[in-house]
Amino acid sequence: MELTLERGYDHVTIQDILDRADVGRSTFYAHYHDKDDLLVSEFEALHPDWTQDLEANKDGGQPGAGLLEPLRTAFRGAGDNRRQFKAMLGRQGSETVRRLLPEPISRMVRELVVARYPDRRVDDRELAAAVQFIVSAFLGTLTWWLDTDAPFTADEMFELCQKLTVDGAAALFGDPSVPGR
Repeated sequence: MELTLERGYDHVTIQDILDRADVGRSTFYAHYHDKDDLLVSEFEALHPDWTQDLEANKDGGQPGAGLLEPLRTAFRGAGDNRRQFKAMLGRQGSETVRRLLPEPISRMVRELVVARYPDRRVDDRELAAAVQFIVSAFLGTLTWWLDTDAPFTADEMFELCQKLTVDGAAALFGDPSVPGR
């Protein structure tokens, strides 16, 4: 993280990491395939509560909790580690990070949607498109918040992002409380 803040992720080499961590090359490769593997591992370590939040929401979540409640943890993590997240995700961040990050988030959002709407009225293509829309909106909003230093708290940003995305998804998936489809 320190090297990413200093140089930008794309300019950090494995040798830089080895030197800073004071570990040997064989030790590094015993744990990671490459620096992208290390990055994903570190990112996941920043969000240990995601799995717990995901499990809590699979059965419909707590009363009043939104579909995307586990993503609140991501906004809070970004808020608590703003410099690191801005260095990785922001305008000056890494294309590699922006390429790697959507996959685990997409898997989580898909699981949330399938659990919340087991009787959804959409086919797999529409589900895939909806998940892509939600993840893109989430990452776009998060990145905008980091880049602009917008004066919102992490919880305010999460609530706004959820409000903007979930009503449309709920209508698509056949939530009777939401007008639409």
